Amino acid sequence: MKNKGNQKHLTFEQRVDIEKGLTENKSFAEIGRIIGKDPSTVSKEVRLHARIKERPDSGYTNPPCIHRKKCKMTGLCDNQCGTMCKICKKQNMRCIDVCPAYETAECEKLKKPPYVCNGCGKKTHCLMPRMFYSSKYAHDEPCN
Repeated sequence: MKNKGNQKHLTFEQRVDIEKGLTENKSFAEIGRIIGKDPSTVSKEVRLHARIKERPDSGYTNPPCIHRKKCKMTGLCDNQCGTMCKICKKQNMRCIDVCPAYETAECEKLKKPPYVCNGCGKKTHCLMPRMFYSSKYAHDEPCN
């Protein structure tokens, strides 16, 4: 009888290989072959340990609103203002701060594999909330 041991946990090296594979845009099946695990294990690992990466400071450009393309909102600064709020240049007139209808847009790519931005070519300049898989974070996180 072959002793498989406890197959529940991944080693740090396997997690590093997962992170590297995601950065190289490899599929879960390819990553699974590299680390000797089922693709579903890789998928579960990524979804369980993916984390939002915060922007460096609050002065960073806001994430876009889901209503940005059709928005006609005016007058949030005062009733006499006729300028559309989304093009307003006044200081402290950010949609995220003043508009009651503001809703942060989410990247559609995060809803399907690989569920993270590690290998995305737009990750450095994308304004939407970004998710990343980090082998160090995943390994240091306590088990559930």
